[in-house]
Amino acid sequence: MNEHISKLSPRVPDKAFFVWRYKGTDELLFLGDSQAAQRSFETAAEWASIYSDPESQAAAQVSQQTAEYLASNPESRSAQIAAWVMVLGNAFDDNTRRYAISQIEALGGSVAVDEQGRLQIQQPEGD
Repeated sequence: MNEHISKLSPRVPDKAFFVWRYKGTDELLFLGDSQAAQRSFETAAEWASIYSDPESQAAAQVSQQTAEYLASNPESRSAQIAAWVMVLGNAFDDNTRRYAISQIEALGGSVAVDEQGRLQIQQPEGD
């Protein structure tokens, strides 16, 4: 991934910030490198902020929050939960969804479904 990510720019391909979000998630959850994850989420926030659509602005905000959590606490449960929520939201199969939910719960979060069928994630108190 590192070999090719340098060929990206904020607008080429369109919404390339997602690559940085996925990279940060991988670094945080699977490689255990919170400093690299922080840098990736900072880049994702910067790149997403150049777009004006709601999805990109939400990605910029969440990416910036995750980077800030990691800057203040490299072991941040909130940052890890946010990353697992991204995995959950992109899961294509029930096994992956169940695993992501179990990881969120193991970190002290909770997952519920509201009346409209949307997932509601509750962060644990404190971090």
